[in-house]
Amino acid sequence: MQELKGFYPSTAGRWVPCPGSVQASQDYQDFYDRSEAADEGVAAHEVVELLHAKKPVKVGHIASNGFAISQEMIDGANLMLGVLPANAVLEEVLDFDHLHPGMKGRADAYAYSEDETILYIWDYKFGHMPVDPEENWQMILEAGRLAHTRGMEKVVMTVVQPRNFLSAPVRSWEVTIDELIKTYIPRVQAAVENATSDNPETNVGPQCAMCPARHACKALQESAMKVIDVSRGVSTLDLNPEATGRELAMLEEAAKHLKSRITGLQQQAIVHLRTGAPVRGYTLVPEEGPIKWTASPEQVFATADLMGIELRKPQEPITPTQAMNAGLSEKTVQAMSGRASKGPKLTKINQSKLKGVFKK
Repeated sequence: MQELKGFYPSTAGRWVPCPGSVQASQDYQDFYDRSEAADEGVAAHEVVELLHAKKPVKVGHIASNGFAISQEMIDGANLMLGVLPANAVLEEVLDFDHLHPGMKGRADAYAYSEDETILYIWDYKFGHMPVDPEENWQMILEAGRLAHTRGMEKVVMTVVQPRNFLSAPVRSWEVTIDELIKTYIPRVQAAVENATSDNPETNVGPQCAMCPARHACKALQESAMKVIDVSRGVSTLDLNPEATGRELAMLEEAAKHLKSRITGLQQQAIVHLRTGAPVRGYTLVPEEGPIKWTASPEQVFATADLMGIELRKPQEPITPTQAMNAGLSEKTVQAMSGRASKGPKLTKINQSKLKGVFKK
């Protein structure tokens, strides 16, 4: 069986729901420019490793990929290390040859309970977009590789995401070994078999946003075109509450598909323009980032002091959440802090969790 590029546990959130994305993206692994956020994430993981190894890390130091280390990275690494037990194994490379030849992945951290009945897996994310531990296919693959079925009872999968400001920075999901083996592993195996078949299935969904082939995907294009056709035929009507909720949910899902298609076409246009091919209605213009100091902080302060100008930031405490992570009790923090109300926010109900409540 031929080794496929980009077929990793870390991309399982894309290829489990859309097996066809593996073969579709073979020629586009480097099509999209690597984002600054991706490089920042690599540096943030390196800070975790360095601090775990008791090596000195300071703000302004340069990580091995050339990205400057920030205080946020150090705080995030301390949050990650703070939830790990002493026996945790970090950044271990795992092979998944039993699924596909050459498939490998790197587990951020894992550990077994003292009696080895529970497997704990941690995934460290430094980005802002919330990552859900529930049915997290990357950790499910890692669980299938690391779980010892004899005597094991469950797996606890935890996402540590210090810059997720929409929910808790540490979130967990539990699954029994029986459910892992009977429900989730078969879905992974079926997706691998489908992805490596002669005619793999493609499905449009949230996973399209991270697909290297989204600019060339016929299924996503057809989905986007259907949305356009519907929008042209819209007429004014007063919806009842039930219809309002249904249409809003449909349009929000459609907007995700459109965004995936748009970002793909934007990159395709950039590639054309860089090679000198004209793209109707578009051109490339220089884009400048924010102005940053090139001199050292000491030089900037010294120059401003000579002119009688104060450029140093006033001292202020760290955030309440950082204070609790540092060891200040939650009760003490609550007595000195609070959340300002921003008014009501429309939030989508998780129907699967709602059904689970009524089953009890």
